[in-house]
Amino acid sequence: MRTCPTAALEAILELEPLHLTIEQAAKRTLLNFAREGFGRGRTISLRNRDKLGSQVPLALLPRDDRPKVVNFDRNFKIELCTKATWSSSLMERLIQSSSLQWYTDGSKTPEGIGAGVYGPRLQLSVPMGAYPSIFQAEVYAISLCAEINLRRNYRNERILILSDSQAALKANSS
Repeated sequence: MRTCPTAALEAILELEPLHLTIEQAAKRTLLNFAREGFGRGRTISLRNRDKLGSQVPLALLPRDDRPKVVNFDRNFKIELCTKATWSSSLMERLIQSSSLQWYTDGSKTPEGIGAGVYGPRLQLSVPMGAYPSIFQAEVYAISLCAEINLRRNYRNERILILSDSQAALKANSS
């Protein structure tokens, strides 16, 4: 209502005053611009950097975050198989020729959604709560399996990740 004091409502609802929220968002944006770098072709020129540094010294502090690195190399192949292929000797040879075999799955129980990863020296079950979908659990299980293999730093190994979710595999292949 027009007669209700805004400051009192903000205090009751534990809301930060609007001018402080806007100021904080502006500072965050300024720091993001400063993080991009300075100089020709950058977001902030060297002249503006010096002016910025005199007004907000915080913007010139070194950052401890990592630069964004994009890797477009695809060191994996996704094969979608039919039931007939699974029962053939071709699939049997593929599985036997792999040095490492991993199994991933996402599932839903009355307790909630979960993701599972099973492989060499690891049997992992990750509860994800009640809100994710089974598809999200399947994709998470596959990505978690890939992360585990990357952390284990395998070299020159043929790694086979088996999943029963065609939708998750197709999402990872695009």
